[in-house]
Order: sequence, then C-alpha cells, then structure tokens
Amino acid sequence: MEPHIHGGVVIDVASRSGASKLSLLPGDIITHINRTAVTEHNFDQLRALFSSELVKLPICWQRAGSKQCGELVLSSRL
Repeated sequence: MEPHIHGGVVIDVASRSGASKLSLLPGDIITHINRTAVTEHNFDQLRALFSSELVKLPICWQRAGSKQCGELVLSSRL
C-alpha cells in the first residue's frame, strides 16, 4: 500500500492472502484501517498494523466509486 489522496492505494495482492479473500485488487483505495480514516498524518502508523500481532484487521476500501468494508485476516509471520 502506498499513500493516496483518499487513503492508501493497493499495489499488489498475493494469491490466497487475506486481501485476495476479500477480493481486494491493485488500485483499490483503502480508506479506513481499524475503524480510523487513513490520512497523510497517520498513514505510516496505520500501515504498520498490517505487520502487527493482530489476527484480523477491519478495513474499508473504494473501487470505482463503490465502498466496501470487511475484516482482513492477517497472514502468519513465522
């Protein structure tokens, strides 16, 4: 995910990942992470949650004007 004026833009989605199971696609804009709007001021802090010890992370995203939300299951980091 990279910064975007409306949140963070998805750059890549690994097959069989939590993101792919939510049907996230490259180019989608993540607008909320952990129920907090993604801004230029908190982008790095919120992006760090993807590497945290959390098992699930609520996110919302936009694609072509349509908003969706779901619980992203984070992969094990053994």
